[in-house]
Amino acid sequence: MQMFRCEPFSFGAWQAYRFFHPEAQHGFSLVPERGGLLLDLWLHGRSVLDGYREPAELDRLDWAKSAVLAPFPNRLADGRFSWQGESYRFPLNDVATGNAIHGFAWQSAMKMSEWLADAEQVRAVCRFDYAGDRSDFPFAFTLQIAFTLSVQGDFEVALLAQNEAATSMPLGVGWHPYFKLEWPVDELSLQLPPCEQIPVDQRMLPTGKRSPL
Repeated sequence: MQMFRCEPFSFGAWQAYRFFHPEAQHGFSLVPERGGLLLDLWLHGRSVLDGYREPAELDRLDWAKSAVLAPFPNRLADGRFSWQGESYRFPLNDVATGNAIHGFAWQSAMKMSEWLADAEQVRAVCRFDYAGDRSDFPFAFTLQIAFTLSVQGDFEVALLAQNEAATSMPLGVGWHPYFKLEWPVDELSLQLPPCEQIPVDQRMLPTGKRSPL
């Protein structure tokens, strides 16, 4: 029985890794040093992820494709937040809305802390150790991103964050993938487990309200 394999390769100036099962034709590629970003995902021989095709796109991080978002996803109004009586402000990197967007983990260097492969699945883990050395977020934490792909074609992204600070801390995480669609989006349906939606306002800021999806 064939095993999952790992092949290192260069993507411009970046060190990338390709994990694949040659018989099942499943696989994915990632760049740990560029925020643990997923470059590609293919299932049954078909590429399903709209990732970065050229190194220059990865250099610029266009559209934050497949970015892992931490310590906050989405946007902070005017880049500001308060915690335990203290106020903090992130740089405004979403000029169109005047907000801070998506945190900083996706722009940070990570390392591949482990990978395991056999005939049934492959699992690769990227790790980000943040020392809390930014004035806009002085809370140390560790973030692990575990990518798991089975020989049946089941793909999972699991995010695990751990507080390394001496106090409690605010934290939010998210994943920002873009997928390839072979048909017009209005002709497709998406199935989700029971969950809630949080509407956004005209500045794309969460309203705080929740409703069943």
